[in-house]
Amino acid sequence: MSEKKPDIAIVCYTGCFEESELNLLADTAAQYELTVSTYQRSPYVQASIDFFFPFIEIFLSPEIVGEIYRNAVSSGTYDAIKLLLGQIRNKFHKHPIYKVQSKGVTEETPNIQFRVGNNSLVLPVDVDFEKFKYVVDQFMECSSKDIPEVVTYSIYCEEDDSILRKTERDIISEELAKHQEKSYGE
Repeated sequence: MSEKKPDIAIVCYTGCFEESELNLLADTAAQYELTVSTYQRSPYVQASIDFFFPFIEIFLSPEIVGEIYRNAVSSGTYDAIKLLLGQIRNKFHKHPIYKVQSKGVTEETPNIQFRVGNNSLVLPVDVDFEKFKYVVDQFMECSSKDIPEVVTYSIYCEEDDSILRKTERDIISEELAKHQEKSYGE
C-alpha cells in the first residue's frame, strides 16, 4: 500500500522475536503487498499500570485505518492482518512471559494489543485458534462501525464468552480500586 511508511508497525520488547520470525512476518505481509516495520524497545518499565505497556503492540497505518472506517478494506489486506495476528498469537500461545519485580518473579500471559485508530484489542493469546479468529473478526467489525474519541480497549472475557469494551479511564479506575483494596486489606 504505502511506499514510504509501513502499513503495519510492530512495537515489541527487545528479544521477544528472533530475526527469522520477524522476516517471516514481513514476508507474509509482502505476499499481500503490505510492508511491516518492527520497533524494539527496552524491556524495563518503572512504576506503571502494566496494561498500558503491552509486551507487543501492532499498529495499522492511517491509510488502512481509514479504509477500515470506510468499510473499504480489501479482502487481501484483511486476510493479511488476520494472518499476521495469527502468527503472533501462535508464537505466544500458552507460553508465559516472566515479570521480575521486587516481590519476585511471576509468570504472566503476554499483553499483546492490536490498534485500529482509537480501537485497541487485547489479543486473547491463550484461547483456542477458532475463538481467537472469532474475537479478531468481531473486533474488526466493531472497528469499522465505531470510531471512539478516546482510546477504547476490547478485552475478551472467557468466563461469559463476551468482548468487554473499556476506556483508559475505566481501566485506571479499576486498577486504582484493586490497589486500594489490597492496601486496606493488608
